Amino acid sequence: MVLNHHDLVKVEMGVHVDGYIAAIGTSFVVGASPTEPITGPKADVIHAANTAIQTALRLMRPGNSNYTLTEAYSKIATDYGCNMVEGVLSHEVKQHVIDGNKSIICKETFDQHVEEYDFAVNQAYLLDVMVSTGEGKPRETEFRTTVFQRALDVTYNLKLKASRTFLTEVNRRFPTLLFSLNNFDDQRNARLGVSECLKHNILYSFPVLAERPNDLVAQFKVTVLILENGTIVATPVIFTPEAYKTERNVTDEGVKKTLEIPMQTGPAPKKDKKNKKKKTKAQEKKQDS
Repeated sequence: MVLNHHDLVKVEMGVHVDGYIAAIGTSFVVGASPTEPITGPKADVIHAANTAIQTALRLMRPGNSNYTLTEAYSKIATDYGCNMVEGVLSHEVKQHVIDGNKSIICKETFDQHVEEYDFAVNQAYLLDVMVSTGEGKPRETEFRTTVFQRALDVTYNLKLKASRTFLTEVNRRFPTLLFSLNNFDDQRNARLGVSECLKHNILYSFPVLAERPNDLVAQFKVTVLILENGTIVATPVIFTPEAYKTERNVTDEGVKKTLEIPMQTGPAPKKDKKNKKKKTKAQEKKQDS
């Protein structure tokens, strides 16, 4: 694939250390800069996505509902003349678990919704926001996916030796998290194995989705930790607002007030208990004298 000047690009990546997951995603236009800013729908959709994720980060506080974010998303997308993308979920993550039961939905529909709950201390999320200039209803494309995940609750005695060899390697190297066919040296055996595993529901596949040809989609993804000292953005939002000029703005007063809340980028400093004890003892001595 060759990128052209002014193409809208989405980049996403993730890592894990001993099963603890962090991910990051950003959108940008090739060639965009403060000296040569982008205008029009591309600027609108990127600003909408950035505003949505900035608002979400400030709403992810203990006691707030996950649907507080979904409602804010809808207002922001409307202000920028866009739509939130259907089917996009932000999951709570735990060790070796990338798709926990608690989740935030970008756009609620008649047949797409999640259970409502309140955020709590010591939760971690992969916060994913996608905004479209189109209907926000991506469709499966003709491109073959290369990303899969093991279905832990399904077992089956595979017939082909190549499939059994492939599944053994999956269980050893990728027992819980997503993997790509590019991770395997023997591509032929991997494709044979994937085919039989999918046939018997041993793997989940992640199809390649896209909006209509002329529609634009912008995405931002960050890792968020809700801690006792505050909400921490573990992977930053990468965005240069000066490189994108839009005539649209947020109009909802509630969203405006939310965006004024300062965002903590690191853990709050811990109180020095030792110094506090020393000061207390010194004060007691003064009082005695």
